[in-house]
Amino acid sequence: MKQILTVLTILLGAVFAQCSPEAPVEHEKPVIVTSIFPLYDITRSITGNRADVFFVVDIGANPHTYEPTPATAKKISRADIFIGVRKEFDGWIEKFLAPKARRLYLQEGDHHGNPHIWLSIRKGKDIARKITRFLGVQYPAMKAHCDGNLMGYLAQLDTTDAEISHILKPVKAKKMIQWHSAWDYFAADYGIIIAGTVESGHGDQPSVKRFKSLIDKAKREGIRAVAIGLNSEDRAASSLIREINGFQIRLDSIGSPDITDRSSYILLMKYNAETIARKLGKGKAR
Repeated sequence: MKQILTVLTILLGAVFAQCSPEAPVEHEKPVIVTSIFPLYDITRSITGNRADVFFVVDIGANPHTYEPTPATAKKISRADIFIGVRKEFDGWIEKFLAPKARRLYLQEGDHHGNPHIWLSIRKGKDIARKITRFLGVQYPAMKAHCDGNLMGYLAQLDTTDAEISHILKPVKAKKMIQWHSAWDYFAADYGIIIAGTVESGHGDQPSVKRFKSLIDKAKREGIRAVAIGLNSEDRAASSLIREINGFQIRLDSIGSPDITDRSSYILLMKYNAETIARKLGKGKAR
């Protein structure tokens, strides 16, 4: 009898330990961190409510050199997965990740290509596919769910691609100078000619020779449009625009969940297309 009571006591103790709120419980959803908002939004569209997804780089901050706050660094350290572009672009986040965290770099092995792959809807489809495949391997129980979401999301991206083509089709003069190389892929998708890029690297100021060469080319070819970042304030950019009697096209490469017309990756891409079409179509600043 005493032995039976002992066994019952042990079993009941085990049951109460499992039910107790003090007992450690593994989180049910994987925690996924991305560097920038567009990757977050694509990932969230694939995972739906099956994962906790967050992004690190504050809206308007430089993703190349961003330094997270201590609170954000602590949050990163709890992530199960990091999804980034490539180590040279956002690999700085590595030092905040836990050793067990798994990494997906979308440009793995491509150390010299333009990292702004998300600024092409067509490359955005590749991003969505890579994320879906990666998550299916890491979490087999989520595979069917993510695969289903991917099919619907790819259809949305196809529709957006067609809408952007329609928005830009009426524009006759499709030439512009860009301050930073962010828009190469977007331009290639829709027949926009990038006549020159001012910065040779991120944050580099152009040499006098390079600056004069761009001015001469712009005047020779009648190019007046200069694409710059939405929040950029640069004397050299103002000088270039003044020299060629030009106008600026303010574009947003990151977006924000708090700004209605740029609160998703798809809306961000349509916003930029509409901005380019309006500015190039009118040929003057508004």
